[in-house]
Amino acid sequence: MPKVHNKHHKSVPEDAVYVGRPSPWGNPFSHMPFDTAEFRVETRDEAVSRYREWITARLEKEPGLREQLISELGGKDLCCWCAPQACHADVLIELANPPAAARTYAGIGSRETPQDVLETMRKIAGYLAGEGYTLRSGAAPGADSAFEQGALAVGGKTEIWVPWTGFNRHPSALTPTPEAFALAAQHHPAWAACKQGAKALHARNGHQVLGATLADPVEFVVCWTKGGTGQGGTGQALRIARANGIEVYDLGKPGELERLRDRFGISARKAPEPIRGFSGAYRWLSNFVGHPGEPTVEHMYQAAKVLVPDTEWDSLPADRKSAVREAFTMIVKAPSPGEAKRLGKAANVRPDWDEVKLSVMRALLVKKFEREPFRSKLIATGDAEIIEDNHWGDTFWGVCRGSGENHLGRLLMEIRAELRSQ
Repeated sequence: MPKVHNKHHKSVPEDAVYVGRPSPWGNPFSHMPFDTAEFRVETRDEAVSRYREWITARLEKEPGLREQLISELGGKDLCCWCAPQACHADVLIELANPPAAARTYAGIGSRETPQDVLETMRKIAGYLAGEGYTLRSGAAPGADSAFEQGALAVGGKTEIWVPWTGFNRHPSALTPTPEAFALAAQHHPAWAACKQGAKALHARNGHQVLGATLADPVEFVVCWTKGGTGQGGTGQALRIARANGIEVYDLGKPGELERLRDRFGISARKAPEPIRGFSGAYRWLSNFVGHPGEPTVEHMYQAAKVLVPDTEWDSLPADRKSAVREAFTMIVKAPSPGEAKRLGKAANVRPDWDEVKLSVMRALLVKKFEREPFRSKLIATGDAEIIEDNHWGDTFWGVCRGSGENHLGRLLMEIRAELRSQ
């Protein structure tokens, strides 16, 4: 960030721009008794405050003045006579160097999006994350999940809006506001006929497109609808987007991918091949593989099922505490991860398990991968998408026959990004 220098000092950079009087950016307000300022005020702080009001009003009324300000002063050090005390140059520094607007897009679409398009969406999301874009999406299976997976695979930022907390077991707490429901009612052709759950789904679409305040629109929308018709649940988001002049790229239409590539150059970066399944060269990613002499992640995850919430432990009778300890120890000391999994499935599971199992798994994975050799191995996977592809039907932790939430893969990619940033 540029700085303000005092013209009295010899250390002023040669290229610093003088903004005192009589320059065009001089302050017409002064608290000094023998000054040439046009207006007299009581204090230095008042002189700066009045200048802010004065220059802001001019920027709003005079065409081209803001562009001139940024052109002449943007990115440059300034000098006057006040620094390090409060100075009107501080105001000019702020106005000439506005913060860059956050770059966002909405990645959404049908749950029936074809597999080849889902793979394309992952690549698009990975590319846009690398370009600094934040993804807004909705945690639904299919297109939403593909965009999120692609962004997370490269450590990208996401803003996931859900119709209600716990939707599809997603950890996001971003739910639609009353204003979003009102907006949805304006754009849905049959709002009165919608049930409450459907209304919540449509309301969250408004935030995907227009942000938390409904006044922060995305730059563009990438989606897939069958035949490119813009129908279905995605249609509500597209109606809102078009009503706000937002560009839509519907990959269900011929030529849309090429149009997107032409505009953003997405084809310029080749995404790495995804890691599918934890076998062979990637067997070490499996929860069945751990540090020598220690219980594996699978052992500890299954054992955690029998634990009692901390708030209930003290009130348990002694025999119940003993039973919990015994069950926990039996699973932790199981001769193999497979046996631990079998015991965990047959155990008396804690009542809040569905609410805590993601955080339990994450903590165990962090413990495994924060240490060598697994730390280096995980970081070495680069930006490759990690997919827990399986054939046994686990669509929560992984993906089976092309469908699944892949929470295990997503957690591993999140942890990889965190390790890489340390």
